[in-house]
Amino acid sequence: MALLLEEAPETFSCFAFLGFFKEEQLMSQQKSEDIARGFFAYLLSDPEKARFLSQLGPEREAHLSKVLSSMITKLLGSEAIDREEILSIGENHYRLGVSIEWIRESLSWLLSERFRGLGEEGEFLRISSRVLEHLSIQSQGMMRGQEKVLSLMSRLDAILVHDAHPLKSFGKVLNLLSEELLIRGGWIGVPDESHVFRPLSVSNNWMSDYLEGNEIRSDETPLGQGTMGQAFRTGTIQILENTQSNEILSPWKERLIRSGIHSAAAIPIRDDYGRVLIFSLYSGFPWFFRHPDHRILLDHLKTILDEMFSRQKTTRLLDEEQVRIGRIYRLQKAFSRASDIVLRAREEKEIVDTTLDTIVSSGFFDWAVLGVIGEDRMITYEKGMGEGVEKFLKENLQIPVQGKTLAGKAVLTNQMQYLNQAPDGDTFPALKSLSVRLDIQSVGTVPVVRGGKPWGVLVVMSSLAGAFDQDTVELFIGVSRFFGHALDELVMRKELEFEKERQEWEATHDALTGIHNRRLLKSILENALDFHRKTGLLVAVGLLDLDEFKQVNDLYGHHAGDRLLREISRRLLLVLGKPEAIARFGGDEFVLIFQGFSDREGLFELFTRIEREVFGPPVSVVDNETVEIKGSMGVCIARDMDKPDSLLKRADESLYRSKAEKSTRTSFYALCDIETP
Repeated sequence: MALLLEEAPETFSCFAFLGFFKEEQLMSQQKSEDIARGFFAYLLSDPEKARFLSQLGPEREAHLSKVLSSMITKLLGSEAIDREEILSIGENHYRLGVSIEWIRESLSWLLSERFRGLGEEGEFLRISSRVLEHLSIQSQGMMRGQEKVLSLMSRLDAILVHDAHPLKSFGKVLNLLSEELLIRGGWIGVPDESHVFRPLSVSNNWMSDYLEGNEIRSDETPLGQGTMGQAFRTGTIQILENTQSNEILSPWKERLIRSGIHSAAAIPIRDDYGRVLIFSLYSGFPWFFRHPDHRILLDHLKTILDEMFSRQKTTRLLDEEQVRIGRIYRLQKAFSRASDIVLRAREEKEIVDTTLDTIVSSGFFDWAVLGVIGEDRMITYEKGMGEGVEKFLKENLQIPVQGKTLAGKAVLTNQMQYLNQAPDGDTFPALKSLSVRLDIQSVGTVPVVRGGKPWGVLVVMSSLAGAFDQDTVELFIGVSRFFGHALDELVMRKELEFEKERQEWEATHDALTGIHNRRLLKSILENALDFHRKTGLLVAVGLLDLDEFKQVNDLYGHHAGDRLLREISRRLLLVLGKPEAIARFGGDEFVLIFQGFSDREGLFELFTRIEREVFGPPVSVVDNETVEIKGSMGVCIARDMDKPDSLLKRADESLYRSKAEKSTRTSFYALCDIETP
């Protein structure tokens, strides 16, 4: 099996796995080869599978067929199944994006077309059971692969968030991707004045050898048509699924073949100086980057790296401003204290209040006010700080964005505007009237930019003339930038938090039905068992399987089966009342957790409700079509010494009995009692 997994194209072992059928221990090698050839012929009849296999080439396809027939013979013996080996195969299939439906379809074909005539019925059932065990283990391996990708994203976040400078993080990120995701290599490049990409960071010696003497450009020339050049020009992530057969990459074809590169991805990133950097990754697997989770990972990397450079830019701008405002120490100190609060703020109001309060508490200004630009291009003053600022806000001023107003001029010029003495009526007539009523001698207004666009103005006012000098002006320009960046960063942080929460939810819930998946099942069962031991109340676990579910899929299509699973999940939730009482175990199997019963009568009444309310009403699977669906359930009542695995095992044995007795049983469930060993 290691041989099958070591060579990149042969990692299309999903289909090798489906060929792992045994006939009997003395089955000839010729028979194994015949099955392998027949299996390949079946795969080639499906365009999508044939396209995948075509990536191997004749020589490697023949090698894969030989290895496959050898493995068929091996599995015909009596050796125990190597669980870890099959789990590894499942992980590789997950990385390649091989669909579990392909496995199931091919399995069905092999069983029906190639295996019926290999032996007696009993032997057929024995071999079928062994094949299904392979499929089950491989499915677990695919789940393990997904968990590793999610864990990898968290580890990448930890690197990128905690490192002080983004470029210093790239080496660690590239090494981690190479180790955990089977990325052959990667590098960060930036074009020079001649449009040739120059490396800033390289993952490993293999990548250095590949780049040696290799010219990749950012312009429209043939050497700029690869993923890096296109990512640089479009500003979007670029992916090539099969590099060795893509004519665009013909200038590098020999080098790609020699280096074993089959797919590539390029992520454009803008650094804190505005340069466009390209983060390029290479894999030895065709179609590697088309995997949905790998696409999510690429998008996630871009988001985090852009965020890091944005933070770096914010930090750099703040450092520059702090140098310029050294002569006004008190104001600098006030904003230094407030900056941490602003950066940690969870709401926009906290950022606004802290900024305005810091300006006023410095003692330089009497009032600080925030004005926001509306869709009608009018500035409305919404929030202010300072003793008596209510007098200003009560004016209900709406200032047009035009050159005849100080705030409007600041927005139009994108520069701070200020007056060190009371304005005359000719220049700013509205401000002249206001300054007389409110005793304003100095006023300054600075634009606030969010998302690259004018968003509002910060206005500071003093009853003293001459409040603004060059240092003060430069400081307020910096404050405005910091203020805008902080507001933008807050939005981005919330978006990242939302995305993280979404990913965490998806990791623990079934995407189709929305109920818990088997990943959380162990902890839920442990909590139920703790409840049983503490209270002495009954706790039971039911393993529920839908009868004739395959017939619904075959007759109406998989979309109808999906609709059926969603409806059954909804009904179960209504009956059980708590989301933690139900989990999808896989396919059409559900795990139900019953607890809080003082006696069995209450438990049996709930079973009656399930049979009546879940399986009683017909289910609409397609327009104007309904089906009556039934279920079989194995129930195990918990004992004090039980653990989650033992509960599920006993419930599974009861389910098997319930299904075996389906034609003669009086209820849809079979009970594994407390006394059952």
